[in-house]
Amino acid sequence: MRYCVVVAVSAVMLVSGCASLSTYQSAKVLPENELSVGGALTGTGISLADDGENEFYENINFILPEFFLRASVSKNFDAGFKFFPLAGVVDGKYQFVRSNGFAMAADLGIGLTSLSIGDEKTSMLDLYPTLLFTFDLSEKVDLTFAPKLITRFISAGDEKDQFNMPGFTVTLSLGPIKPEIGFYTSEGVHFMTYGIAVAK
Repeated sequence: MRYCVVVAVSAVMLVSGCASLSTYQSAKVLPENELSVGGALTGTGISLADDGENEFYENINFILPEFFLRASVSKNFDAGFKFFPLAGVVDGKYQFVRSNGFAMAADLGIGLTSLSIGDEKTSMLDLYPTLLFTFDLSEKVDLTFAPKLITRFISAGDEKDQFNMPGFTVTLSLGPIKPEIGFYTSEGVHFMTYGIAVAK
């Protein structure tokens, strides 16, 4: 079962681009009535462990594009949508601290990926609560640390499974340019993410 899950997760990620793993935002919500659009190139390295029964590939690496938009909803709340050809993520973010060069927010997202491998359909539903801590380094530069817990529900043919992936991202915002790195782990499978986004 674990072998099937790892293969399914890896295949889905290779095609979908790991929609739920990247963050590319800060704890600061958008000013009222504003809209932000952007795109990114995100790379993911997947390291798969050998459990003694099945030998898995190690250090699978790939880079894929992603596109996103965010919109202001109220003074302390904004919402976003991030998408790929086979995956989409929606989220809402509530900012509850903003003072003296520091902001903190809570974000809840839902991601969905679906594809067919041969005659077998594979789908993955992600739920990911996230905390965002943003520190202003200067007027136009800030640093965001975003720990999150991704819960994945996988359905591959008649096989179903669920597991948790704790991890985090670190994003440096240089005006509209946002380089980011991240790390996640689950049951011997490790995910390293890296990328850069440009957002208006």
